[in-house]
Amino acid sequence: MTSTPYKFPHQSRVAQGALKETVLCSVLQLLAFIAVWLRLWSRRIVGKRLEFNDYAIFVALFLTTSLLAIAITSTVWSGKGFHTHDIDPAYRNRVWVAFTAGQPVWGAGNTAIKFSILHLYLVLFQDKMFRRACYASMVISSCYFISVVLETFLVCKPVQYNWNKNIRGTCTKHAKETYLTAGILNLLIDIFIVALPLPVLFRLRIPTWKKFGLIAVFSVGTV
Repeated sequence: MTSTPYKFPHQSRVAQGALKETVLCSVLQLLAFIAVWLRLWSRRIVGKRLEFNDYAIFVALFLTTSLLAIAITSTVWSGKGFHTHDIDPAYRNRVWVAFTAGQPVWGAGNTAIKFSILHLYLVLFQDKMFRRACYASMVISSCYFISVVLETFLVCKPVQYNWNKNIRGTCTKHAKETYLTAGILNLLIDIFIVALPLPVLFRLRIPTWKKFGLIAVFSVGTV
């Protein structure tokens, strides 16, 4: 006995899933807006001009908001969240269109956040070896972003087959491993960036309670 494909977008389960994702993503994005607003407010209080790390986080906020729009659209418009075979064939390509659009936006937003953090490190710390590590991390982050873009469009041939499965084409048999590797590499880069200033902070000649307070502040990114 075979199951009948869900006739998206008229299924209540899709609507419920879309509502949950929309609420969750919107709440998290609201927190991002609040954090950036507090950043601007603190700059104004101390009378400090905006720097590259501020502009980078503005770009990141715009891109993550765009990604939120794509995520919500991909849920209510394409049926993202269901297995491909459970979506009506008439709507399946929409999943791939949303996915292909979202990957570069995610990569760019992710990279902008990394650049903002790394530039802030450069402003705060003057140690030569540490600064070299920051610049090296920027180069690695840039290369990672390029790899995300290439991965998005080169996994399948011809390139149109990435978002249109109705034409003749093929995808590499290692596509799942490619996406998994990309996720692992991103996680490792994030961990490295968060841990980067810790040795410098440990060497600071300040009271222990202040030292661990600073370490705690710089470790918030691990969340």
